[in-house]
Amino acid sequence: MAFFEEKVDQVTAYLEQQSPRDRVLALIIGVVGLLLLLYIGDLVIGGSFKSRESSNQELVKQLAQIAQLQSRFEVAKRKVERLEQRIKQAGRLNLITFLDQLSQKHSINISSMNPVSDAPSAAPNASRLRERSVRISITAADLGALARFLDGIENSGQIVKVRELRMSPNFSEPAKPDFNATVSTYDLAQN
Repeated sequence: MAFFEEKVDQVTAYLEQQSPRDRVLALIIGVVGLLLLLYIGDLVIGGSFKSRESSNQELVKQLAQIAQLQSRFEVAKRKVERLEQRIKQAGRLNLITFLDQLSQKHSINISSMNPVSDAPSAAPNASRLRERSVRISITAADLGALARFLDGIENSGQIVKVRELRMSPNFSEPAKPDFNATVSTYDLAQN
């Protein structure tokens, strides 16, 4: 502490030796230096504060996005749970019998029905649902009857969907084209 007091005494003695004009000039230089020092300190502290505020705003945006994604995930999860519940209640559907009965009801001539082997999953055990499909060939189909048949599949109340439908010309009866379709149903995968 003595060292600091000694230095203050030296500065005071020096200023007392100066003329009043030099003292005022030294005072102005000291005040300007102090103001400059305060301004630079404000810039550094203010920049750091703004940077943190910007970082906080970015984090708030990210949290909002996460909350939105979580909400979408919850909706999708509930849809999957409802579908699984519906599959459990419906039980296993014999797709070939179902299509045969529906084709007879709508006077559709299915020339062949072949089960489609399950495609290997990209990620094993990724899905709790297993798709079973049948490829059907329909020859010389009346378009009105075919439309009613396809509507009957889609709106049967069963979990059945037409996954693929291809039309090809029938040269023996041009007004009645041939169709190939893939019809699918779903079961819960055995764990």
